[in-house]
Amino acid sequence: MTLLETVGVALLTVVASSAATLFGQWVIARLNRESERRKFVREKLHDRHAEFVASAFGVLHMAKVNHDAIATAGEEPVYEPDAGRQQYDRQVALTQVAFQIQLLEPNPALVTAVRGLVDTIPWVPRCSGVEDLSEYGQHIDMYEQLLHKFTETVMLAHASNVIGKVKAVR
Repeated sequence: MTLLETVGVALLTVVASSAATLFGQWVIARLNRESERRKFVREKLHDRHAEFVASAFGVLHMAKVNHDAIATAGEEPVYEPDAGRQQYDRQVALTQVAFQIQLLEPNPALVTAVRGLVDTIPWVPRCSGVEDLSEYGQHIDMYEQLLHKFTETVMLAHASNVIGKVKAVR
């Protein structure tokens, strides 16, 4: 083998190893970006679940306060326009967070649970007769049960996700 051939083989080896190194670094960078993106989406989803639960408990609290106010108002309960406006604002906030969860959540059971909670928000009854009040109370109880069930489901889903990741690391 001549000197020129030896130099050519050496240069070819250097170029090939450099190309392989660059390709390996590109693959690692790409995988890291995908991992960071998934982590970001997961954290965003955790934040949205927490915000949704907080908003839903706010709606529940307002419904209970309204129920108690109607129940203790006597013969002629008065519907307060402010209560309706606050309730509307809370529902809009809850619906907005629910939509964000539906965009991010890969678990169809959790998406269905979110929709179910939004669809069953207890509204202040305009006609506050005894039948309406008991119906309203039952609706509040049903909403509370759904909310607690949803909270447990989210906690289990996130716990199993975290446990799965810990097992994968080991």
